[in-house]
Amino acid sequence: MVEMILNLKYNQYYPIHYWGTDESGGDMFSRIIWAAGVDLRVSLSVVFVALASGAVIGAASGYFGGALDEIVMRITDIFFAFPGLILAMAIVMALGTRNLDNIAYALMITWWPTYARLVRGQVLSEREKLYVEAARSVGASDTRILVSHIIPNTVQPLIVQATMDTGGVLLTAAGLSFIGFGSAAGTAEWGLMISTGQYYLLNYPWMAMIPGLAILFAALAFNLVGDGIRDIMDPKIRRRG
Repeated sequence: MVEMILNLKYNQYYPIHYWGTDESGGDMFSRIIWAAGVDLRVSLSVVFVALASGAVIGAASGYFGGALDEIVMRITDIFFAFPGLILAMAIVMALGTRNLDNIAYALMITWWPTYARLVRGQVLSEREKLYVEAARSVGASDTRILVSHIIPNTVQPLIVQATMDTGGVLLTAAGLSFIGFGSAAGTAEWGLMISTGQYYLLNYPWMAMIPGLAILFAALAFNLVGDGIRDIMDPKIRRRG
Protein backbone atom coordinates (compact mmCIF):
# COMPACT_ATOMS: atom_id res chain seq x y z
CA MET A 1 0.00 0.00 0.00
CA VAL A 2 2.82 2.40 0.92
CA GLU A 3 4.57 1.67 -2.40
CA MET A 4 1.36 2.42 -4.31
CA ILE A 5 1.04 5.76 -2.51
CA LEU A 6 4.69 6.68 -3.06
CA ASN A 7 4.35 6.03 -6.77
CA LEU A 8 1.73 8.80 -7.07
CA LYS A 9 4.30 11.14 -8.58
CA TYR A 10 4.14 13.47 -11.56
CA ASN A 11 1.74 12.50 -14.35
CA GLN A 12 1.64 14.69 -17.47
CA TYR A 13 -2.12 14.28 -17.81
CA TYR A 14 -2.92 14.93 -14.16
CA PRO A 15 0.05 16.69 -12.53
CA ILE A 16 -1.10 16.68 -8.92
CA HIS A 17 2.17 15.71 -7.20
CA TYR A 18 5.09 17.53 -8.80
CA TRP A 19 7.53 16.47 -6.04
CA GLY A 20 5.94 13.10 -5.30
CA THR A 21 4.20 12.05 -2.09
CA ASP A 22 5.21 10.83 1.32
CA GLU A 23 4.41 7.42 2.82
CA SER A 24 0.88 8.48 3.79
CA GLY A 25 0.01 10.10 0.45
CA GLY A 26 0.71 13.69 1.49
CA ASP A 27 1.85 15.99 -1.31
CA MET A 28 5.56 16.75 -0.80
CA PHE A 29 5.38 20.21 -2.35
CA SER A 30 2.58 21.33 -0.02
CA ARG A 31 4.30 19.84 3.02
CA ILE A 32 7.62 21.53 2.20
CA ILE A 33 5.91 24.93 1.87
CA TRP A 34 3.97 24.45 5.11
CA ALA A 35 7.08 23.23 6.95
CA ALA A 36 8.96 26.36 5.83
CA GLY A 37 6.60 28.49 7.91
CA VAL A 38 6.89 26.15 10.89
CA ASP A 39 10.70 26.09 10.89
CA LEU A 40 11.11 29.80 10.20
CA ARG A 41 8.71 30.64 13.03
CA VAL A 42 10.86 28.63 15.43
CA SER A 43 14.12 30.12 14.13
CA LEU A 44 13.00 33.74 14.15
CA SER A 45 11.35 33.51 17.58
CA VAL A 46 14.46 31.90 19.09
CA VAL A 47 16.77 34.54 17.63
CA PHE A 48 14.49 37.42 18.67
CA VAL A 49 14.14 36.27 22.29
CA ALA A 50 17.81 35.28 22.62
CA LEU A 51 18.94 38.60 21.13
CA ALA A 52 16.65 40.71 23.32
CA SER A 53 17.49 38.93 26.58
CA GLY A 54 21.19 38.55 25.78
CA ALA A 55 21.50 42.21 24.78
CA VAL A 56 19.93 43.45 28.03
CA ILE A 57 22.03 41.15 30.21
CA GLY A 58 25.23 41.85 28.29
CA ALA A 59 24.70 45.61 28.30
CA ALA A 60 24.11 45.70 32.06
CA SER A 61 27.09 43.42 32.67
CA GLY A 62 29.48 45.46 30.54
CA TYR A 63 28.34 48.87 31.75
CA PHE A 64 28.12 48.30 35.50
CA GLY A 65 30.92 45.72 35.77
CA GLY A 66 31.92 44.48 39.22
CA ALA A 67 30.17 41.50 40.78
CA LEU A 68 27.35 41.58 38.21
CA ASP A 69 29.82 41.26 35.35
CA GLU A 70 31.65 38.43 37.09
CA ILE A 71 28.44 36.47 37.74
CA VAL A 72 27.16 36.91 34.18
CA MET A 73 30.48 35.87 32.66
CA ARG A 74 30.69 32.74 34.82
CA ILE A 75 27.15 31.78 33.83
CA THR A 76 27.97 32.21 30.14
CA ASP A 77 31.14 30.16 30.66
CA ILE A 78 29.00 27.32 32.00
CA PHE A 79 26.76 27.46 28.92
CA PHE A 80 29.74 27.53 26.55
CA ALA A 81 31.32 24.56 28.34
CA PHE A 82 28.67 22.23 26.87
CA PRO A 83 27.93 21.55 23.19
CA GLY A 84 24.83 23.53 22.28
CA LEU A 85 22.99 20.56 20.77
CA ILE A 86 23.59 18.35 23.82
CA LEU A 87 22.48 21.12 26.18
CA ALA A 88 19.33 21.72 24.13
CA MET A 89 18.54 17.99 24.20
CA ALA A 90 18.89 17.96 27.99
CA ILE A 91 16.60 20.97 28.36
CA VAL A 92 13.92 19.45 26.10
CA MET A 93 14.04 16.24 28.14
CA ALA A 94 13.77 18.26 31.37
CA LEU A 95 10.72 20.10 30.01
CA GLY A 96 9.02 16.74 29.55
CA THR A 97 7.15 16.90 26.25
CA ARG A 98 9.03 16.54 22.99
CA ASN A 99 7.62 19.12 20.58
CA LEU A 100 8.69 22.15 18.57
CA ASP A 101 7.66 24.62 21.27
CA ASN A 102 9.99 22.99 23.78
CA ILE A 103 12.75 22.91 21.17
CA ALA A 104 12.25 26.67 20.76
CA TYR A 105 12.39 27.24 24.54
CA ALA A 106 15.53 25.11 24.82
CA LEU A 107 17.29 27.00 22.03
CA MET A 108 16.31 30.36 23.55
CA ILE A 109 17.98 29.27 26.79
CA THR A 110 21.14 28.02 25.07
CA TRP A 111 21.54 30.88 22.56
CA TRP A 112 21.35 34.03 24.70
CA PRO A 113 24.97 33.84 26.02
CA THR A 114 26.26 34.49 22.49
CA TYR A 115 24.51 37.86 22.39
CA ALA A 116 25.36 38.66 26.00
CA ARG A 117 29.09 38.22 25.28
CA LEU A 118 28.85 40.20 22.04
CA VAL A 119 27.01 43.17 23.58
CA ARG A 120 29.22 43.16 26.68
CA GLY A 121 32.32 43.50 24.52
CA GLN A 122 30.76 46.35 22.56
CA VAL A 123 29.65 48.16 25.73
CA LEU A 124 33.11 47.83 27.30
CA SER A 125 34.63 49.55 24.27
CA GLU A 126 31.98 52.29 24.18
CA ARG A 127 31.50 53.23 27.84
CA GLU A 128 34.80 55.12 28.15
CA LYS A 129 34.41 57.16 24.98
CA LEU A 130 34.08 60.91 24.99
CA TYR A 131 30.37 61.06 24.12
CA VAL A 132 29.54 58.87 27.14
CA GLU A 133 31.63 61.10 29.43
CA ALA A 134 29.83 64.13 27.98
CA ALA A 135 26.45 62.55 28.74
CA ARG A 136 27.54 61.85 32.32
CA SER A 137 28.78 65.41 32.74
CA VAL A 138 25.35 66.85 31.96
CA GLY A 139 23.69 64.55 34.51
CA ALA A 140 22.31 61.78 32.30
CA SER A 141 21.34 58.66 34.25
CA ASP A 142 23.00 55.30 33.66
CA THR A 143 19.80 53.96 32.11
CA ARG A 144 19.56 56.90 29.71
CA ILE A 145 23.23 56.56 28.73
CA LEU A 146 22.80 52.85 28.06
CA VAL A 147 19.52 53.07 26.16
CA SER A 148 20.04 56.32 24.26
CA HIS A 149 23.78 56.34 23.60
CA ILE A 150 25.60 53.03 24.04
CA ILE A 151 23.13 50.37 22.89
CA PRO A 152 22.38 52.08 19.53
CA ASN A 153 26.10 51.83 18.76
CA THR A 154 26.03 48.05 19.30
CA VAL A 155 23.23 47.39 16.80
CA GLN A 156 25.43 46.78 13.74
CA PRO A 157 27.18 43.59 14.95
CA LEU A 158 23.93 42.38 16.52
CA ILE A 159 22.06 42.55 13.20
CA VAL A 160 24.80 40.61 11.43
CA GLN A 161 25.03 37.99 14.20
CA ALA A 162 21.25 37.57 14.40
CA THR A 163 20.89 37.11 10.64
CA MET A 164 23.59 34.46 10.50
CA ASP A 165 22.32 32.77 13.69
CA THR A 166 18.88 32.31 12.14
CA GLY A 167 20.37 29.74 9.77
CA GLY A 168 22.21 28.07 12.65
CA VAL A 169 19.05 27.84 14.75
CA LEU A 170 17.21 26.40 11.75
CA LEU A 171 19.83 23.65 11.38
CA THR A 172 19.85 22.89 15.11
CA ALA A 173 16.05 22.73 15.38
CA ALA A 174 15.89 20.45 12.34
CA GLY A 175 18.61 18.26 13.86
CA LEU A 176 16.68 17.93 17.11
CA SER A 177 13.53 16.98 15.20
CA PHE A 178 15.52 14.48 13.12
CA ILE A 179 16.66 12.57 16.22
CA GLY A 180 13.17 12.49 17.72
CA PHE A 181 12.95 15.57 19.95
CA GLY A 182 10.44 17.41 17.76
CA SER A 183 6.80 17.04 16.87
CA ALA A 184 4.83 13.83 16.53
CA ALA A 185 5.03 11.72 13.38
CA GLY A 186 3.12 13.18 10.46
CA THR A 187 3.85 16.82 11.28
CA ALA A 188 5.12 18.90 8.37
CA GLU A 189 8.58 19.86 9.64
CA TRP A 190 11.79 19.59 7.64
CA GLY A 191 13.87 17.67 10.18
CA LEU A 192 11.08 15.19 10.85
CA MET A 193 10.47 14.76 7.12
CA ILE A 194 14.13 13.82 6.62
CA SER A 195 13.92 11.39 9.54
CA THR A 196 10.88 9.70 8.00
CA GLY A 197 12.33 9.75 4.49
CA GLN A 198 15.57 7.99 5.46
CA TYR A 199 13.71 4.66 5.59
CA TYR A 200 12.73 5.03 1.92
CA LEU A 201 15.98 6.57 0.70
CA LEU A 202 16.96 3.88 -1.81
CA ASN A 203 13.65 3.61 -3.63
CA TYR A 204 12.04 7.01 -2.99
CA PRO A 205 14.93 9.44 -2.39
CA TRP A 206 12.85 12.62 -2.80
CA MET A 207 11.27 12.06 0.63
CA ALA A 208 14.56 12.91 2.36
CA MET A 209 16.39 14.87 -0.32
CA ILE A 210 13.80 17.60 -0.89
CA PRO A 211 13.48 18.69 2.79
CA GLY A 212 17.27 18.38 3.10
CA LEU A 213 17.75 20.75 0.18
CA ALA A 214 15.17 23.11 1.69
CA ILE A 215 17.20 23.30 4.92
CA LEU A 216 20.43 23.76 2.95
CA PHE A 217 19.12 26.63 0.83
CA ALA A 218 17.37 28.37 3.75
CA ALA A 219 20.48 28.25 5.97
CA LEU A 220 22.70 29.32 3.08
CA ALA A 221 20.38 32.23 2.29
CA PHE A 222 20.51 33.56 5.85
CA ASN A 223 24.30 33.27 5.93
CA LEU A 224 24.66 35.09 2.61
CA VAL A 225 22.31 37.84 3.79
CA GLY A 226 24.36 38.17 6.99
CA ASP A 227 27.57 38.44 4.98
CA GLY A 228 25.98 41.05 2.75
CA ILE A 229 24.78 43.14 5.70
CA ARG A 230 28.23 42.96 7.29
CA ASP A 231 29.87 44.13 4.07
CA ILE A 232 27.40 47.00 3.69
CA MET A 233 27.87 48.17 7.28
CA ASP A 234 31.66 47.82 7.36
CA PRO A 235 33.14 51.26 6.52
CA LYS A 236 36.50 49.75 5.50
CA ILE A 237 34.86 47.58 2.84
CA ARG A 238 32.73 50.53 1.67
CA ARG A 239 35.84 52.67 1.23
CA ARG A 240 37.57 49.92 -0.76
CA GLY A 241 34.50 49.59 -2.97
